Amino acid sequence: MGIDNLKILSTGEEPIPFLKEADIIFSISSFPQKILDQATNLKWLQVSSAGVNQLPLTSLRDRGILLTNVRGMHGDCISEYVLAMMFALNRQIPKVLQFQKAGQWHKLSQSMLKDHTLGIIGLGGIGQVLAQKASALGMKVIGLRNSTKPAEHVSRMYLTKDICDFMAHSDFVAVCCPLTPETTGLVSKEAIASMKPTASLINIARGQVVDEPALIEALQQKKIASAALDVFWKEPLPESSPLWKLDNLILTPHVAGDMVDYTERAAKIFTDNLERYLKKQPLQGVVDYQLGY
Repeated sequence: MGIDNLKILSTGEEPIPFLKEADIIFSISSFPQKILDQATNLKWLQVSSAGVNQLPLTSLRDRGILLTNVRGMHGDCISEYVLAMMFALNRQIPKVLQFQKAGQWHKLSQSMLKDHTLGIIGLGGIGQVLAQKASALGMKVIGLRNSTKPAEHVSRMYLTKDICDFMAHSDFVAVCCPLTPETTGLVSKEAIASMKPTASLINIARGQVVDEPALIEALQQKKIASAALDVFWKEPLPESSPLWKLDNLILTPHVAGDMVDYTERAAKIFTDNLERYLKKQPLQGVVDYQLGY
């Protein structure tokens, strides 16, 4: 078995004329319902993202289309982002830069990440790599997910129903879970209210996992120390959002998973999977439609 016809579309090229014949599609951009409707022969869709909440999952599932993502590709990249944000927030770098811009010499209190507790929500590929790196820094790592199955470098695992207790024991909270119906709003107003006043929250998952208005209120009223956000309820973040004006917040435009060689890495995963597909072997990164990831 081999590939009879291969078509590589350039950026901006109209895909619809080629969709009806496609059995396999590797998509490095969005794949909306209108595109899926034209791909009447599609059997396998490989996407270049880890998250799949933006896809027409119900239609893909109902048509029995095999869906794979690049799960596992982001572990090092995104865990480094989380560590960078923890270092920056812990060393009060945003305030340091404000003083530098104003030409003011002020010394701020400093502390180490060592012996602090990092709470990781979601112990998938990203969460597990982050746990290893944080543990190597001397941090205590606790985790939260929908099972108590132990994970390496994680000293204690909490169930999602115990999120308030989990938040209360964390100095830093890293939100690393996929967006599903179960995780939407998981970091609720009550969960945020359970955080220590000295704690910080970092979200690299999806904006909808966190109650954004409640987080804004907590930051405005200094109920928690700080936050770093790479994802938001609405992207791009509107100019009217109060998040822009908070001095205890670092904002980045959904870049935690970006790499200069991203497309090449994703393509390598696809070609490896294609070889498996042609040999009728199990593929890597198969999405479970029931779980949503």
